[in-house]
Amino acid sequence: MRIPLSPTFDRVLLPQYVNGCPQPAVTEWALPYPGLLSHDTDYYWRVRARNDQGTWGPWSETWRFRCRTPHPPVELEFKENKATGTYVLTWKPNPTGARPVRYRVYGSDEMGFPASAGGYERDIGSGFITRIEEMNKTTPCGVVKVDPNLAAEAIISAFDT
Repeated sequence: MRIPLSPTFDRVLLPQYVNGCPQPAVTEWALPYPGLLSHDTDYYWRVRARNDQGTWGPWSETWRFRCRTPHPPVELEFKENKATGTYVLTWKPNPTGARPVRYRVYGSDEMGFPASAGGYERDIGSGFITRIEEMNKTTPCGVVKVDPNLAAEAIISAFDT
């Protein structure tokens, strides 16, 4: 437990204030987005408290959990239907892993894109520059909002096999 799985999981939950008044302590944390944990893998976690003077208390006992997730579909095909001028995406459920209850199809022109039904923010740089004087002059720097890329959702009924 010396090294966290990812910086995403190494968190300090600080007190929240509304109009200068402290709110009840934060006692839960959720993953910021899906896909951070692997199927059928043991994970371990523990917590500890820190007082308002910054002194840490002892660690809790270590707890274990295992994710039971569906595996990616197999036999994925993308075929053109020349009669209708459309394309059809087909797949089969993966025989291993948990049984899925739905599939979501995401699409983007960005290689390695994150799947996002609500959009996301991406840092952009200054583009290609040849001299330091060109920094921040070729294109704007900062964060841009990227539109959601959820294309479709297929819900599996109890009758699907």
